[in-house]
Amino acid sequence: GCEKSAAALIVKAATPACEKAGAKVAVTAKKGFCENSALALAKTVRGSGCEKSAAKALIAGVPSLQCEKSAAALVKSVKGAGCEKSAAALIVKAATPACEKAGAKVAVTAKKGFCENSALALAKTVRGSGCEKSAAKALIAGVPSLQCEKSAAALVKSVKGAGCEKSAAALIVKAATPACKEDCDPACKAACEQARTAVTAKKGAACEASRGAALTAVSTGLVASWKKAEQEWEALSTVQRTQIGDRFAALAGRSEAVRLLPQTTKSLVAGVEVLDEITRHLEKYVAANSELQKRMPSEAKTAFKEQIQRIREANEILQSVNRILGKTTAAGAKPRTF
Repeated sequence: GCEKSAAALIVKAATPACEKAGAKVAVTAKKGFCENSALALAKTVRGSGCEKSAAKALIAGVPSLQCEKSAAALVKSVKGAGCEKSAAALIVKAATPACEKAGAKVAVTAKKGFCENSALALAKTVRGSGCEKSAAKALIAGVPSLQCEKSAAALVKSVKGAGCEKSAAALIVKAATPACKEDCDPACKAACEQARTAVTAKKGAACEASRGAALTAVSTGLVASWKKAEQEWEALSTVQRTQIGDRFAALAGRSEAVRLLPQTTKSLVAGVEVLDEITRHLEKYVAANSELQKRMPSEAKTAFKEQIQRIREANEILQSVNRILGKTTAAGAKPRTF
């Protein structure tokens, strides 16, 4: 019925920073499992011929997935998904449980957005006002988180200078949900900056851990897959081995890349074996040097151990590939070039 009641509606629609001044808001951020890591893990699971190996890969790649029964069920879901993207989405969902520990209560305060319609109405009021002071008071009344007159005056100028009412409303929405009154309180600004830095670092560490877990899952899956390939080769009859060998020989005769594949693999094996030997000596040196261990950050120690494990798994995979290729070429006829 009047401007005062209209302003009251705006105040009601706005979202305050908290219910009481000085109240502490507990927020627990839900960690997301990296989509790229989930996609890599989905490819490994869908490409694995053994469900047990796939389940182990999931357990290794998803820290929150510890139950073999749950992992086996997830394997079936991932394999049955329509595409790799939907399979990855299933893994992401499984990787983000409701809480870290069973029975733990997680306090979450959702950040409510300032209603766009309310902001638009407020923008019209400000842009239509002939007095900047009264416009600033309208903003302070309409946006509970905006308590500083200096900030309100600056916002009035921005709103009036905006190209249209919609962009002006967007400025109000942005101003309506600040972390704190940074413009007026330097101490608050420093605290907010510190909190933002901590959140960014935490997200980076979580993503790095997810990537490491995904790499572990991929390498574990490849080791298991090639071991299974060797077992399957041994289970073939002599006739079947000869047929596979002949087909490989025919392909090698038409493609130089295929013909060079066995030799290339041997060279890779030799190179990785040397690298493995170097890391073993380096590992012994670090283990014997207590002072060096004290100076190494925990993250560096973890990364060092993971790198050594990757090299050894790569060596194991290449050894299996080399043995399979050697047996395949030996079983077939000598390649003919055309």
